Amino acid sequence: MDLRQLGGHCDFEGCKQLDFLPFECQGCKKTFCLEHRTYKDHKCPEFRTNEVPNCPLCSQMIIVGVHEDINQKVDQHISKGCPKEESFKSKTHPCSYARCKNAELVPIICPGCRVNFCVAHRHQQDHNCPGLQKDDGSKTSNQYKKPKGFFADLKEKAQLRLDDLMRKQAQVNPTAKKVMLMKIKTKAQGNANIPTEKRYYLEVIYPLDTNIAPKQMFFNSSWTIGKVLDVVADAGKIENNNNKANATKLGLFCLKNGLQLENSITLGDYDSLQSGDSILLENV
Repeated sequence: MDLRQLGGHCDFEGCKQLDFLPFECQGCKKTFCLEHRTYKDHKCPEFRTNEVPNCPLCSQMIIVGVHEDINQKVDQHISKGCPKEESFKSKTHPCSYARCKNAELVPIICPGCRVNFCVAHRHQQDHNCPGLQKDDGSKTSNQYKKPKGFFADLKEKAQLRLDDLMRKQAQVNPTAKKVMLMKIKTKAQGNANIPTEKRYYLEVIYPLDTNIAPKQMFFNSSWTIGKVLDVVADAGKIENNNNKANATKLGLFCLKNGLQLENSITLGDYDSLQSGDSILLENV
């Protein structure tokens, strides 16, 4: 018997060793000897380091083939019955307005009466809030002061846009939000010197009149909102006159509740803002 007919020659350039028990690479489908059998050893062009992602819901490892899409495999895992999918099913927050049957996936608390409402009734004037200012200029209670930078301070066009973005944000279910966070992390841009454990991932939506596409960015959780705003404006090349008197100012808004984020508060101290959320930059 001619032993040369057994096994196969190594396909690694410069090797060509005859191996009686050759290895077939699952990536490039070529044959290799013992010395060049691994992805790294034969510099496989199909090799990638992130082929075993974790499910964002149950943390289970998901095996992904070389030619398979990671996002599709994760979506398939969740749709086919993720072990912890049930625990993430929507916990709705019903509207407190009389005869309203709407409910939202995230709470929208009125700053005046501290009661939960739906998107349609979240404004104080829409649910007859006792914190509304009376005709004589007085208020029913000092505790019902309207927060600085609330919706009424926005221009009408910006307010309508904010309404629409909030409505879309409220329709995102928790499962999709987990997957969204994972996708944001793969595309996010930011300062590479920020430690991984300090990174806060957010989708940034720019002012309506700029026509700038939303950006996925990460920030340091110890930064103030003011610094985050400066970085966001600089990334979008937006003119920032917040340090100038009598000039149009920029503000950041949380799309969960529509409130303007206070510049002096640290990003990580905002309970209503979590990694993976969306924020809106608008003129105020």
